[in-house]
Amino acid sequence: MACPLTTCGGKPLSMVPSRTQGYDAIVVGAGLSGATLAYRLAKRDLRVLVLERGDFLRLPPWRAGDPIGIHIRSAPARPSVVGGPTKFYGTAMYRMREIVGGPTKFYGAAMYRMRESDFRAIRHEAGESPAWPITYNDLEPYYCEAEELYRVHGSTEEDPTEPPHSVSYPYPPLPHAPMVSELVDRLRNSGTTVSPMPRALDYGPGGKCVLCSTCDAYYCRLDAKMDADVAALRPALRSGRVDLVTQARCLRILTNERGTKTTGVLMERDEKQETVHANIVAVCAGLGPSAALLLDSRTSRHPAGLGNSTGCVGRYYGGHDTGMVFPLLSFTGSLPPMHTKTFSINTYYNGTPDWPYPMGVIQADAVVEEGACKAGGKAQYLLFLHDRGASNARIRICVRWRTHCRNAATRAKPKHIQETPSPRHRSVQEGGISGGRSASPLAMASGRNGAFRHGSRDLGVGSQLQGARD
Repeated sequence: MACPLTTCGGKPLSMVPSRTQGYDAIVVGAGLSGATLAYRLAKRDLRVLVLERGDFLRLPPWRAGDPIGIHIRSAPARPSVVGGPTKFYGTAMYRMREIVGGPTKFYGAAMYRMRESDFRAIRHEAGESPAWPITYNDLEPYYCEAEELYRVHGSTEEDPTEPPHSVSYPYPPLPHAPMVSELVDRLRNSGTTVSPMPRALDYGPGGKCVLCSTCDAYYCRLDAKMDADVAALRPALRSGRVDLVTQARCLRILTNERGTKTTGVLMERDEKQETVHANIVAVCAGLGPSAALLLDSRTSRHPAGLGNSTGCVGRYYGGHDTGMVFPLLSFTGSLPPMHTKTFSINTYYNGTPDWPYPMGVIQADAVVEEGACKAGGKAQYLLFLHDRGASNARIRICVRWRTHCRNAATRAKPKHIQETPSPRHRSVQEGGISGGRSASPLAMASGRNGAFRHGSRDLGVGSQLQGARD
């Protein structure tokens, strides 16, 4: 029988303080933000309750000879989770969202600081993203603490966009696999600026990480990936000042009669509702569920929902927009298993002289094997992700095809590889990665056609958030 509270120990729900006795703070959601906040509040000697709608992801223990990682699409369904797949998330996102640790149980452990330019007003092709009310310097000390907690390996050198650090990364950059190192050298020889990727892994003397080939989009059965559960929530629970209730749905945030302060939450578990009191309620349930909870907590004083006096809650979302680049490494031979996510290219993060809009980061990601080609054998690629994060511009990727198989020609091209760029990008493709140096086996170009038109398309309270409530 599963533990009624957590697999790490704890009290059954009936023993959680209610009404007459409460917590200092309640955190809704046990993902990256919720787990990290609970850890920090516990360090400040506050009593904290964490409510998680899902449960722990329970998978068979790792045995020698088994793959270390389990891909997200192979993760088992969890019928005990409150709710199910929705239009808002889909099956894969549902699997990431409804577990202790949230999406970080499957993330690639890339831990970038936001750049200084991210806090300023940024002009995109689809419109302007306004400036933040805070600056990078306001958050810099907390970045240092987070990097220590999540054991981030990185370097402040070589990245043209790296913001100032008051303290260096706590651990050195990860080493490149031999074939990745060769590719990095080729990129640098082409004039491309390549930088180490900051990664949150338990790697080094005494660490659990073995730099396997099953990392990004995989669940790590060695607990070597510093996700929200491993790095933050478990230490928080061990402090004795944090309680975790899983399979619990937060129905609404409670306020005083004047609507000027929070007093706690109304939660539901096992079809039983209960009120838990706290003066601080942190909503860390993810993009859709957080907005839905604020809207569902409407009162006569806040008829549009809590924190929604501007009507912006649940609106003006950005998209995590990703393109892919496949440099061909081999047509006939099999590539050995390798850890590839160790370098990135940030040269185009803030745009280029002929394209003034931000284009994001290019990350080495994984080895991809294409099925048998007509020319014989299998094609092996190294997958790059061009990730603009929460942007308003779609990335268009153009790949320069190079074959290592003399007779393959174009008939062996996988159907998902597109060689013809738009006219404005043809010169970039012909010139290679650096727009004039052809030593690189691939070329990348920025795109147009805004994926999410800022202010012109409402992705909020309608069908999107309705799915999050169901």
